[in-house]
Amino acid sequence: RFMRYFPFELRLLSLKVGSDGTCQTGRVNLVPEISPGSEKPNVDFGTFRKVTSSLQIGDNAIETGEVTCRMVMRDLTQTTLGNTAGLYTRVYTCFFFETRALENVFKYIVVSTMVTLTTTFLPAMDVSDAVGTVLAVLVTEVALLFVMPPNNDFTLAERIIVGQSLYCLGLLFWIVLPKMQVGARQVELLELVA
Repeated sequence: RFMRYFPFELRLLSLKVGSDGTCQTGRVNLVPEISPGSEKPNVDFGTFRKVTSSLQIGDNAIETGEVTCRMVMRDLTQTTLGNTAGLYTRVYTCFFFETRALENVFKYIVVSTMVTLTTTFLPAMDVSDAVGTVLAVLVTEVALLFVMPPNNDFTLAERIIVGQSLYCLGLLFWIVLPKMQVGARQVELLELVA
């Protein structure tokens, strides 16, 4: 479900550390560690700052809001929800990863649209040229579908590519069929004259 709107997607990692009161964890107070001399949480980004990592976070992630870290109190004094009664702390940390959305938009939507726009020249072409052009456009569109990241959903980019492919086929038949009928009538007239 997260790939449904590809290439417009938000990659995030949400971490929750909490306690439910069992084994005397109610005595543990979870508080995010703060960097000395500031109010910023001391979060080790480790592998997320490496160039080779598929999920990356910028150098100033805390300042830009790409990483948030908050402590929350859970009040289970009245309603225990199956836990030990008491006040418990939880720490939530959320990482918003950088994505190459602009690159994917260009590859899968802009290129597909530009290739589809070549069909504006179909009315000026002969039947064989128009069919060849549309087939070349369809092969390009199918190739774009094959190089998309694997997923289980029919994504937005796939819908756009398939829609443009169907548009090209429909336009081809709309333009070529009348030309073929005119060509067939001309052949009939030539046979009558001969």
